[in-house]
Order: sequence, then C-alpha cells, then structure tokens
Amino acid sequence: MNRHPPARRFTLVELLIGSVAAAILVLTAGVMLVSVHNVWRRTQDQAHLQEDAATAVATLAHLLRQASAQPVPPAGVPQLEINAGGDRITVGRGTTQEAAVFVRDTSLIYSRQGRDIVLIDRRLVPDSFTLTPFPAAPARPAELAVEMRLTAEDSEMSLATVLAFRN
Repeated sequence: MNRHPPARRFTLVELLIGSVAAAILVLTAGVMLVSVHNVWRRTQDQAHLQEDAATAVATLAHLLRQASAQPVPPAGVPQLEINAGGDRITVGRGTTQEAAVFVRDTSLIYSRQGRDIVLIDRRLVPDSFTLTPFPAAPARPAELAVEMRLTAEDSEMSLATVLAFRN
C-alpha cells in the first residue's frame, strides 16, 4: 500500500482572510502613493512660485539699475515712471532704451524694444502686484516697495520686498 499524506489545501475561510488582508495592503499602498504624489506636486508648485517671484524681482532690480545708469534724460522724459495704479514701471520712456514691467491679466510682463517676455505666467492674483515708490531723501537712495501674491492650484505665496537704487 502506497500511502500519501493528505495534500495541504486552503480552506475557503483562509482564502477569504488572505484576500481581504492583501486588498487592505494594496489599498494602503495606493493611498500612500496618492498622498506622496499630492505633496510632491504641491512642493513643485511652491518651488515654481518662488522661481517666478525671484525672476520678477531680479528683473525689476535690473530695470532700476538700468534707470540709474542712464544719462540724464531729455527734458520732460522721466527716467523712472510708475503708473498711478502701481502695476507698471517704465524706464527711459520715449527713448530707444525704453523698458517696462507691467501686469496683463494675471501675468507679469517685461517689455523691451517691442518684445514682450512673460516673467510670471497666469499666477498673479488679480490686483496683487503693487509698486510703491518711497520719497528719496538726499542722504539715501530712492526705494521701491514691491508686493505681489502668486497662486498655483493648491499653493499661494506672498512676496514683499524693497529695492533700493541711486538716481
């Protein structure tokens, strides 16, 4: 007689318990993956907002340096002009060196020699970009306060800085 030991098989209850445990494990891993992706995307948005703000401030600083480096403009042409709304700064108006930074809808634009370059694309919160010139005292350079608020899908960032320049 050839006796084989009985084959080990899963019972229906053991199979159901194993399936439920595996499903819980897969669902937990999926939820963790989605959460990590959302955090990564939010971090990327914030990094892009900071990049945009840094580029805008660097361009404004360049514009102010350009204004202070230019020779005395002809009579009636302001070397540096900020519009009444505080959302446009123009340097060397009416000259070949004219340049400007201004808001168009929710984008910040740098314009020079008829070419527009988008500094911040569709991220400015409406009415959030303001330029405030401080009166110049004889002993210190002129200053310009810059305030803006940028937004992405789930992120928002405020920026306030003061740029100083000599005329």
